[in-house]
Amino acid sequence: MTSLTHFATLGVFLPAIEAETGWSRSGLSFGMLLFSIETIVAAPFVGMLVDRFGPRRIGIPGLALYLAAVALLRRTGPSIWTWWAAWMLLGIGGSLAMFNVWTTAISRHFDSARGMAMGIALAGPSMAAIVMPLLATAALHYADWRTGYAVIALVQALITFPLFCAGSPMAMRLKPPRPRLRAALPPRCSSPGCSRASPCFAWLPSCRSVR
Repeated sequence: MTSLTHFATLGVFLPAIEAETGWSRSGLSFGMLLFSIETIVAAPFVGMLVDRFGPRRIGIPGLALYLAAVALLRRTGPSIWTWWAAWMLLGIGGSLAMFNVWTTAISRHFDSARGMAMGIALAGPSMAAIVMPLLATAALHYADWRTGYAVIALVQALITFPLFCAGSPMAMRLKPPRPRLRAALPPRCSSPGCSRASPCFAWLPSCRSVR
């Protein structure tokens, strides 16, 4: 939910930003395009980093950078280039903290009820579409869009980081397959005759035609 703050709040803040700064709506929306391009380009590299260092070491710093960039949006102006620069920083942090990083941790940690755990995690984007516009609307009612970005980033940091830091680092570490999963596999046979007799190897001659 946190990693979609930029998307869920921009629609609410956009008229107020346009009225205060005088920037065009297309120029303001160009920041979203920059964010999308960055996440597309960075996605394979983030996946490589997650495979090597684990989702926790990538996701938590990325989340910190992302929320810092959300709070930095309040400091943009008077040039629209500062707005675009903040969105490029958002793209870097967002690439490291998108929900695919957290679902990787879930898929490697849960043996049972994995589908339910994944479903709960993937409910986050839908929750962002409900909760974040309400927070943005309340910010516009009591203050302005600049204060709104700062308060939303602060509230999310106070909620998310204690949860991550209080948990054990073992919770998101890459773990080997459980012994009970290995036990479910058929016994291996090292004999060449056993391999030829097994029906699982009947499809191997067809590989020549593919090659």
